[in-house]
Amino acid sequence: MKILKSSLIILLGLALLSSCDTVNHVNGKLIVGSWKFDKVMAYTPFSSEAAESLYTPSAAGEQTKSGSSTSISEALEIKKKIKESVINNDPSVLVTRFPEMITAIEFKADNTAHVTSRKTSIKGTWKMNGKGDKIKLSIQDASSPMILTLVKINSKTMEIVDHFSNSDFQILYQKK
Repeated sequence: MKILKSSLIILLGLALLSSCDTVNHVNGKLIVGSWKFDKVMAYTPFSSEAAESLYTPSAAGEQTKSGSSTSISEALEIKKKIKESVINNDPSVLVTRFPEMITAIEFKADNTAHVTSRKTSIKGTWKMNGKGDKIKLSIQDASSPMILTLVKINSKTMEIVDHFSNSDFQILYQKK
Protein backbone atom coordinates (compact mmCIF):
# COMPACT_ATOMS: atom_id res chain seq x y z
CA MET A 1 0.00 0.00 0.00
CA LYS A 2 2.89 2.41 0.78
CA ILE A 3 4.39 1.82 -2.67
CA LEU A 4 1.05 2.62 -4.30
CA LYS A 5 0.68 5.87 -2.30
CA SER A 6 4.26 6.91 -3.08
CA SER A 7 3.78 6.18 -6.78
CA LEU A 8 0.51 8.10 -6.81
CA ILE A 9 2.07 11.13 -5.10
CA ILE A 10 5.01 11.13 -7.53
CA LEU A 11 2.67 10.86 -10.54
CA LEU A 12 0.49 13.66 -9.18
CA GLY A 13 3.56 15.83 -8.63
CA LEU A 14 4.85 15.22 -12.16
CA ALA A 15 1.44 15.97 -13.64
CA LEU A 16 1.29 19.22 -11.68
CA LEU A 17 4.77 20.29 -12.76
CA SER A 18 4.14 19.49 -16.42
CA SER A 19 0.95 21.57 -16.44
CA CYS A 20 2.77 24.72 -15.31
CA ASP A 21 3.51 27.15 -18.14
CA THR A 22 6.66 29.26 -18.15
CA VAL A 23 6.55 33.05 -18.26
CA ASN A 24 8.69 32.91 -21.38
CA HIS A 25 6.05 30.86 -23.19
CA VAL A 26 3.17 33.09 -22.08
CA ASN A 27 4.99 36.36 -22.89
CA GLY A 28 6.18 34.83 -26.17
CA LYS A 29 2.54 34.35 -27.19
CA LEU A 30 1.35 37.77 -25.95
CA ILE A 31 4.12 39.63 -27.75
CA VAL A 32 3.10 38.41 -31.21
CA GLY A 33 1.42 41.20 -33.16
CA SER A 34 1.90 44.81 -34.21
CA TRP A 35 2.65 47.41 -31.55
CA LYS A 36 2.48 51.21 -31.90
CA PHE A 37 4.23 53.82 -29.71
CA ASP A 38 1.82 55.32 -27.18
CA LYS A 39 3.84 57.28 -24.61
CA VAL A 40 6.99 57.42 -22.53
CA MET A 41 6.39 56.07 -19.04
CA ALA A 42 9.84 56.87 -17.59
CA TYR A 43 13.14 58.41 -18.58
CA THR A 44 16.40 57.46 -16.85
CA PRO A 45 19.62 59.26 -17.79
CA PHE A 46 22.87 57.42 -17.00
CA SER A 47 24.50 60.52 -15.47
CA SER A 48 23.81 60.46 -11.72
CA GLU A 49 23.64 64.27 -11.51
CA ALA A 50 21.14 64.40 -14.37
CA ALA A 51 19.03 61.64 -12.82
CA GLU A 52 19.02 63.43 -9.48
CA SER A 53 18.00 66.70 -11.15
CA LEU A 54 14.81 65.08 -12.44
CA TYR A 55 13.61 64.53 -8.87
CA THR A 56 15.00 67.60 -7.08
CA PRO A 57 14.36 70.72 -9.18
CA SER A 58 15.83 73.13 -6.63
CA ALA A 59 19.17 71.32 -6.60
CA ALA A 60 19.14 71.18 -10.38
CA GLY A 61 18.54 74.92 -10.56
CA GLU A 62 21.50 75.62 -8.31
CA GLN A 63 23.77 73.30 -10.30
CA THR A 64 22.80 74.77 -13.65
CA LYS A 65 23.39 78.28 -12.31
CA SER A 66 26.95 77.33 -11.40
CA GLY A 67 27.35 75.81 -14.87
CA SER A 68 28.71 72.53 -13.54
CA SER A 69 27.03 70.15 -15.99
CA THR A 70 25.26 70.27 -19.32
CA SER A 71 23.79 66.80 -18.76
CA ILE A 72 21.50 68.22 -16.06
CA SER A 73 19.99 70.84 -18.33
CA GLU A 74 19.75 68.25 -21.11
CA ALA A 75 17.87 65.86 -18.78
CA LEU A 76 15.46 68.63 -17.78
CA GLU A 77 14.92 69.51 -21.45
CA ILE A 78 14.14 65.87 -22.28
CA LYS A 79 11.75 65.63 -19.31
CA LYS A 80 9.94 68.74 -20.62
CA LYS A 81 9.68 67.18 -24.10
CA ILE A 82 8.30 63.97 -22.60
CA LYS A 83 5.59 65.95 -20.77
CA GLU A 84 4.70 67.85 -23.96
CA SER A 85 4.55 64.58 -25.88
CA VAL A 86 2.18 63.00 -23.33
CA ILE A 87 -0.06 66.08 -22.96
CA ASN A 88 -0.38 66.63 -26.72
CA ASN A 89 -0.39 62.89 -27.51
CA ASP A 90 2.30 63.68 -30.10
CA PRO A 91 5.55 61.70 -29.99
CA SER A 92 7.11 63.67 -32.86
CA VAL A 93 9.02 65.97 -30.47
CA LEU A 94 10.73 63.00 -28.82
CA VAL A 95 11.23 61.13 -32.06
CA THR A 96 12.93 64.20 -33.54
CA ARG A 97 15.31 64.36 -30.56
CA PHE A 98 15.84 60.57 -30.51
CA PRO A 99 15.46 59.36 -34.12
CA GLU A 100 16.45 55.80 -33.14
CA MET A 101 13.51 55.52 -30.68
CA ILE A 102 11.26 52.64 -31.69
CA THR A 103 7.89 53.92 -32.91
CA ALA A 104 6.44 50.60 -34.07
CA ILE A 105 7.33 46.93 -33.65
CA GLU A 106 5.86 43.89 -35.28
CA PHE A 107 6.65 40.51 -33.70
CA LYS A 108 5.59 37.55 -35.81
CA ALA A 109 4.89 34.01 -34.61
CA ASP A 110 7.75 32.68 -36.77
CA ASN A 111 10.16 34.74 -34.61
CA THR A 112 10.80 37.40 -37.23
CA ALA A 113 10.40 41.05 -36.36
CA HIS A 114 10.05 44.41 -38.09
CA VAL A 115 11.22 47.43 -36.07
CA THR A 116 10.45 50.96 -37.20
CA SER A 117 11.97 54.20 -35.95
CA ARG A 118 12.19 57.64 -37.53
CA LYS A 119 15.72 56.86 -38.60
CA THR A 120 15.34 53.30 -39.91
CA SER A 121 13.05 50.42 -40.69
CA ILE A 122 14.78 47.11 -40.02
CA LYS A 123 13.95 43.44 -40.16
CA GLY A 124 15.40 40.66 -38.09
CA THR A 125 14.61 37.85 -35.72
CA TRP A 126 13.56 37.91 -32.07
CA LYS A 127 14.09 35.57 -29.18
CA MET A 128 12.93 35.80 -25.58
CA ASN A 129 15.10 34.75 -22.64
CA GLY A 130 14.06 32.00 -20.20
CA LYS A 131 12.57 34.43 -17.68
CA GLY A 132 10.47 36.13 -20.34
CA ASP A 133 11.73 39.63 -19.49
CA LYS A 134 14.33 40.30 -22.22
CA ILE A 135 13.85 40.32 -25.96
CA LYS A 136 16.91 39.86 -28.13
CA LEU A 137 16.47 41.37 -31.60
CA SER A 138 19.05 40.11 -34.07
CA ILE A 139 19.23 42.53 -36.96
CA GLN A 140 20.64 41.32 -40.28
CA ASP A 141 23.36 43.96 -40.81
CA ALA A 142 24.13 44.79 -37.16
CA SER A 143 27.20 43.44 -35.40
CA SER A 144 25.47 43.04 -32.04
CA PRO A 145 21.83 42.30 -31.19
CA MET A 146 19.45 44.89 -29.76
CA ILE A 147 18.24 43.98 -26.26
CA LEU A 148 14.87 45.25 -25.06
CA THR A 149 13.72 44.78 -21.47
CA LEU A 150 10.08 43.74 -21.16
CA VAL A 151 8.53 45.45 -18.12
CA LYS A 152 4.96 44.21 -18.52
CA ILE A 153 2.66 42.94 -21.19
CA ASN A 154 -0.98 42.03 -21.65
CA SER A 155 -3.25 41.54 -24.64
CA LYS A 156 -3.55 45.31 -25.32
CA THR A 157 -0.41 47.03 -24.00
CA MET A 158 3.31 46.36 -23.73
CA GLU A 159 5.92 48.30 -21.75
CA ILE A 160 9.53 47.93 -22.73
CA VAL A 161 12.77 49.67 -21.85
CA ASP A 162 14.53 51.00 -24.94
CA HIS A 163 18.23 51.43 -24.16
CA PHE A 164 20.21 54.33 -25.62
CA SER A 165 23.87 55.21 -25.19
CA ASN A 166 23.24 57.84 -22.48
CA SER A 167 19.75 57.01 -21.16
CA ASP A 168 16.89 54.52 -20.96
CA PHE A 169 13.29 55.14 -21.96
CA GLN A 170 10.44 53.02 -20.61
CA ILE A 171 7.88 53.14 -23.40
CA LEU A 172 4.25 52.05 -23.52
CA TYR A 173 3.05 50.50 -26.77
CA GLN A 174 -0.55 49.78 -27.79
CA LYS A 175 -1.48 46.75 -29.86
CA LYS A 176 -2.76 47.72 -33.31
